[in-house]
Amino acid sequence: MALAYGRPAEDLSTRARIRDAAMVEFGDNGYNGATMKSIAEAAGVSVGLVQHHFGTKDGLRAACDERVLDLIRMKVSMLEDGTLTDPRSLSTLMAMAPQVQHYVSRALVEESPGMAEMVDEVMDLTERFLADFVPERFPAGSTNTRDAAAVMTAVNTSTMVMQNQLARRMGVEPFSELALTRISRATLDVWETVSDFTEMDFWLELREAIDSQVSKEGSNV
Repeated sequence: MALAYGRPAEDLSTRARIRDAAMVEFGDNGYNGATMKSIAEAAGVSVGLVQHHFGTKDGLRAACDERVLDLIRMKVSMLEDGTLTDPRSLSTLMAMAPQVQHYVSRALVEESPGMAEMVDEVMDLTERFLADFVPERFPAGSTNTRDAAAVMTAVNTSTMVMQNQLARRMGVEPFSELALTRISRATLDVWETVSDFTEMDFWLELREAIDSQVSKEGSNV
């Protein structure tokens, strides 16, 4: 029996195995569609053992939310210490990501109670990242930095919500490591192309027009 990211069930603690099974069930069937019984069966344990570790389905969802935050914090830490490009670090992230992204994609659509708090934390981490790495463009505490972090988070999470459509277009299995690798590569291609666009006169003129509009609206507040 295999559960999360190809790891045999016996390699996981009972608690982790139950949590990983819950993430899959929530991702496949949504919070309302998943049951304690179906999660227990997927984890190969009794319902009583699930209740012993997590209490209720809400307790399971909270544990899944924390798992998502673990991945996010790990990624930010790797960015900050420069290890994200290390093949071993990247492999670890890619192994965890399919299950986590599948869970998040469903939770975002369902607007689960913990998701707003989680998105806020991601936006906070993104804002800190921008201010630390590009302080001259994104000063800490500025409205522009806060807005940019919010939009950057939305852009990144949109590939989770639209993963089925993206995977169908790419001809790959959604929420597989191959899908995430293809999406990641395409995302980098897009950012590189946008970087080229910013040197064009049209882009500079558009930026000037938008900045002018923002200034005008700001003066009317």
